This record gives sequence, structure tokens and C-alpha cells, in this order.
Amino acid sequence: GGRAGDAFLVGVRASTGTVDAVSPASHPSFSYTMPLKDASVKLHWADSGQVPLPLDRTAQGFHHLGDLTLRVRKAGSAGGYSTHSTVSRKPPLATAAAEATLARDGLSSSVDASRCLTPPLPFGRGLALRREVRVVGAEATLSLTITNSDPTSGVEIGGLGFLG
Repeated sequence: GGRAGDAFLVGVRASTGTVDAVSPASHPSFSYTMPLKDASVKLHWADSGQVPLPLDRTAQGFHHLGDLTLRVRKAGSAGGYSTHSTVSRKPPLATAAAEATLARDGLSSSVDASRCLTPPLPFGRGLALRREVRVVGAEATLSLTITNSDPTSGVEIGGLGFLG
């Protein structure tokens, strides 16, 4: 790691809006987050069998800093909740990334995370999830804002997991 009182560098993955790197400014080649791929790191995970496989966190199912999982249903519904997540890494990531906004100072990034949910929400078309990484002074924050702009389509949130 870095030195006591060291500032940190925060990198955001353009394709997902998740945090890619958290590095001490005095040691930028080091990151507290695991790399996406590293052939020198061998791990056992589901379906790896007896032989550990090289690290590859680009596959489906790997969580990254800023990923979210949401359990929702129509307001007043007696039915179960449906689960939606940004962890799948399936399209429309390219569409969401193309619409990501970066502040002029280059210190803040925002992406419409609702476009990254798999499966897409079957209702609540007014439901929006905005994932934002913001740097103000010496503080970096990772936030999620959920809004429903459709007053005729209430949504109940039964669970929210935000890796942050």
C-alpha cells in the first residue's frame, strides 16, 4: 500500500461505471482492487475442477466495486420479487457506457445503471438507477440514486445490494 496520509487515485471502468482501481498516489502501480485478469494468480472457483485457473474476473458472476443487485415488484403486488443485477456483464453495457457522463474536470463519472440490469425491469419504466463516482477535494464517493418518475407505476424494493 501507500504511506500514512497518502492520497488515492480512483479509476472507473468505462464499460460498466464500476470502480476499476483504488491506488495510493505514492504507488500508482498498486491497487487495492483485484485486476480483471492476471495469469500469475491461480484460483479455484465454480466449475474450475481440480486445477486452479488463471484469474479472469471479466466473466459473468464476478462482482466489482459499484455493482448492484435489486429485488423489486409492482407496488401492492402479492407476488414474489424479481431479481435484477448489473453483475451479468451482458449487453446493453455498450449502450450504457456510451451514455455515461464525465465531468469537465475529469473527477466525476455517472452512468445510468438501470440500462445495465439483467434481466431488464419488466415494469416501472420510470425507474432510474444512477451510479456515480465523484471526487470532491480529498474525498471520493461511490453512490447510487434510485428515482421513479412515473407516479402511476409504484415499485416496491424488497432488497438492494450495492457493492461499495
